[in-house]
Amino acid sequence: MNPVLAYRYATGRSREEVAEDIGVHLETVRRWEDGDTLPEERHLFAMAKIIRGTKKLPAAISAYGDAALLRQALVSGYKGAR
Repeated sequence: MNPVLAYRYATGRSREEVAEDIGVHLETVRRWEDGDTLPEERHLFAMAKIIRGTKKLPAAISAYGDAALLRQALVSGYKGAR
């Protein structure tokens, strides 16, 4: 599962909330979740920081607090790589 989507499911956050936290449009979050685009580095680091700061996440999602692991997971689901 896409790590951004997994984070949203685990926390009950909406796309709008995640987009606001990162500073992007909600359609940008949708495109990341769908694998249509990859986040810019600054957004990747912002998302990793949010994940690191969230308590009581499952270990598989908490691991995405590492920006390199988050990027690797997003790249593996990226449609442009197919």
